[in-house]
Amino acid sequence: MEGSIQTKAGILEGVCKAPPIEEDHEYEFRVIACNAAGPSEPSDPSITIKAKIRFMKPRIDRKTLQKKILHVDQMLRIEVDFVGEPDPNVTWTLPNGNKLFPEDERIILDTNIEDRHTSILVRKCARSDTGFTESWPE
Repeated sequence: MEGSIQTKAGILEGVCKAPPIEEDHEYEFRVIACNAAGPSEPSDPSITIKAKIRFMKPRIDRKTLQKKILHVDQMLRIEVDFVGEPDPNVTWTLPNGNKLFPEDERIILDTNIEDRHTSILVRKCARSDTGFTESWPE
């Protein structure tokens, strides 16, 4: 049987070639045992597995980023898409390098690791918000 692995007394023999696996596709696997009497019924399918890259350095998609100029009391919203495997941790930082925590009631941080998306919403910008705010997936 092509693409099968045969065993004799616990020793694996043969070669098994899977079809090309494509990223973001879902796969299930079944097993059929064969001997001199013929093949068995297929096993129940495995759990569904989604193919994805195992290791990828985090990277920000900068296509949607742009310079924003706002005045005091205006609302600021920044949306950022990112990639990385395994799941990266996302950190927003202030111009002085300090991590941004949503302790300020004007600020809402949202990160959806599954969708690879993060956003920041500043309800009313203050003069002290001047500078660059950065998002770093780590």
